[in-house]
Amino acid sequence: SHTKHYVGTHDWSNYLNTVAYTDFFLAEIFQEFEERSLDNNTLFIFVGDHGEDFGQHGFAGHGFNVYNNSIRIPYILWNKELIPEPIVVGGPHLDIDIVPTIIDLLGFEQTGGFPGISVVQQPEKRGVHTTCIFRLCHGLVSRDLKFIYNGPNEPPELYDLTTDPHEYSNRINDLS
Repeated sequence: SHTKHYVGTHDWSNYLNTVAYTDFFLAEIFQEFEERSLDNNTLFIFVGDHGEDFGQHGFAGHGFNVYNNSIRIPYILWNKELIPEPIVVGGPHLDIDIVPTIIDLLGFEQTGGFPGISVVQQPEKRGVHTTCIFRLCHGLVSRDLKFIYNGPNEPPELYDLTTDPHEYSNRINDLS
């Protein structure tokens, strides 16, 4: 059995303060680029490295599970000329999709060599595999289903992400 790590309100407050500071800092950067007339010629790319757990499913931190709150990341591309209006792209997507997306946004033709898929093309949902960092666990998302394997001593899990996006209702027993 794995150890679950719990979080207090102090951790949540620190996280929110960090998000607020990052927002303030990015506004300063955007303003500097605009004042120097560099904003139209710059593609800003922001990609998080991991999600974060704040007590969901009994975990705190990251790397201990493959639930959406732990593996979903911010992925923001911005340029006033190329992307004048926000676009929300469904997932799942992988880090290997970043370079093909940039190539696509800049109007170049991708001529092979990159394994990812541009998120601008919004491909059909594909199977995506993910793993834990600090313990044995694997997740597979295929269409609207997620299967989670937590090792031989834990029961497997299956979630319908359409009706249960927060992964609270394990449907694995519905298969029998």
